[in-house]
Amino acid sequence: MPREKIRFSNLDALRILAALGVCLYHLNWYDGSVISRLFTYGYLGVNVFFCISGYITPLVLVGSKFRYRDSGRFLASRFFRLYPAFAIIALLEIVFYAWGNPLFGYGQHLENITWSRTLANYLLYADFVGEQWYVPVFWTLGVEAQFVVAILLCYPLLVHTRPTVRVLVVFFWALAPLCLDKGPSILSYGALYAMGMAVFLKRHQSLPAWLFGVLLACAFYGHYAAVSTRAAWTALGTALIVAYVPQMTQKWTQTLSIGYLGKLSYSFFLIHITFGGAVMSHLKFLPPTWPYQLPGVLLATVVAGFASALFYRWIESPLHNYARRLKAKGDGPTQ
Repeated sequence: MPREKIRFSNLDALRILAALGVCLYHLNWYDGSVISRLFTYGYLGVNVFFCISGYITPLVLVGSKFRYRDSGRFLASRFFRLYPAFAIIALLEIVFYAWGNPLFGYGQHLENITWSRTLANYLLYADFVGEQWYVPVFWTLGVEAQFVVAILLCYPLLVHTRPTVRVLVVFFWALAPLCLDKGPSILSYGALYAMGMAVFLKRHQSLPAWLFGVLLACAFYGHYAAVSTRAAWTALGTALIVAYVPQMTQKWTQTLSIGYLGKLSYSFFLIHITFGGAVMSHLKFLPPTWPYQLPGVLLATVVAGFASALFYRWIESPLHNYARRLKAKGDGPTQ
């Protein structure tokens, strides 16, 4: 019987804010107002997720006493944790495209449904072959899938008995974006994951504070110089929060429902365009200015949140439970 998994309230809070930011970015009306301009930065929430993955994934591997013979179980666990929920949302999008469902604001787009596009979406390689994603956020799952494989390959070095080896691994990830042009490869986002890995070494592998600062600086420069200034700052802020901000008290965690909302963040991330966008499509008659659009966006966000709660209850949560049973032995954190 698996133990109740440990949850980190600061990670849950960051996930909630990141998912909400991405949602507001996609539901934005772009009227030039201060609120609309603020929402344009919501896409940076994706970089928060990448940094958190760089921290929590090796922590999960350590907590489960991972060995290479556990690779199959670990990959199966991650697959059932993440992939079926994505696959269901992708199927819904395809059905809505084909059906032209007016309830969700879709017209007939049969010409946009092709076998090559569908295969590229379901196998998460659309960016590599120039195919369009059925839902814009799906590209992040392609990057995450690459990261899961990559972290398994370098994990023994990340927890090597020699501190120098551990640091060199993170240093490689930190400067990887400088080695190639910006593209869909995991190396383009390596510096964001490196910041999370640096936090992992600091908090769980006795990395000195000064060396932690050096690794963060290298990772910041790697992404700043090669990919995106704003994304680099976002990931740096995330890493510092995870490293230094104490966990929220149980009282505040319960009052704000941080644990529950954190669990919903993945479903919300996947579903907000399909359901929140449907609400916005029915509000197109409103004037395109913030006094009218902002209430519509808030309503769309609430509807997407309600849909994600149902999706989590009936689909994602049962899959989580099954994935947990597949996890390699151990009682480490499994966020």
